[in-house]
Amino acid sequence: MKTKALILTTVLGLAGGAASANNINLLPKWSQTPYGSVGALSDHTTGGVVADDFQCMGPEKIYAVRWWGSYGTVTHQPGPFDISFHYSTGPHPDSVPAGPPIELYQVTPQEQLVDATYSIYRYDAYLPVPFDQWTHSQKTQIGSDEQVTILNPGELFIDICKPSNELWFWRGVVPPHPRLAYAIFGSGHEGPWTTSTSIDMAFELMTIPEPGTMSLLGLGGLGALIRRRRQR
Repeated sequence: MKTKALILTTVLGLAGGAASANNINLLPKWSQTPYGSVGALSDHTTGGVVADDFQCMGPEKIYAVRWWGSYGTVTHQPGPFDISFHYSTGPHPDSVPAGPPIELYQVTPQEQLVDATYSIYRYDAYLPVPFDQWTHSQKTQIGSDEQVTILNPGELFIDICKPSNELWFWRGVVPPHPRLAYAIFGSGHEGPWTTSTSIDMAFELMTIPEPGTMSLLGLGGLGALIRRRRQR
C-alpha cells in the first residue's frame, strides 16, 4: 500500500508539472469525447436527469470524471455538481438504469471554457472516494429482495447534474465512439427512465494504473525528468 501511494505521488507530481491547472491527467478507463458540432441535451429543464451508460472491463477503480456541457443562460454558477452511478439491466440497445443510485457524490469541479462559439465548458473532478465500478457491475442482486440479471458485464450508468436545478445541458456526442445505448431520461435519480433516440453524452472516466504499471510510469517519468535536467 505504501509503495502504491509513493508511486502515485511520483506519477501525479510528474504529470502535474507538465499539465495545466484545469487538467486531471489520469488514465482514461472509458472515453466518449465531444465530436463535431452537435447539440446538447437538457438535464434540468423539467427537474429531471439524463443518464448514459459505459462499459469498463477491468478492476481499476474510477478516481475522477471529466465531462462537457453548457448552460441555458449567459451567467452560471461554477458548481457544485452531483455525480451518481447506477446499475444497468437489459440487453443492448435497450439497457436502462436499475434501482436507486449505487453512489451519489457532490463535487466542485475545475471549469474550463473550451468553445466560446457554443459556450461549451469542460469539467474535471476527483471523486471524494474512488468508485469500485467493476465490483458493482458484476452483482446479480440489487437491494435485499430485487434480483437483477447482469446481461452486460462491466456496464453501469452515470448521471451528472446540477443540484441547484440550474439550466444545465450535457454536451452531446455522435459516432465515432463506442456507443452502447443512447442516453436515458429520468424524472429523478431513481427514474422512471425513458430512452432517447439519437444522442449520447460527452464524458470520460479516469483511473490509476495497477502498481506494476504505475512503477513503470513512475520510473519512466523520473528518467525523462533527469534527462531534461542534464540537458539544461
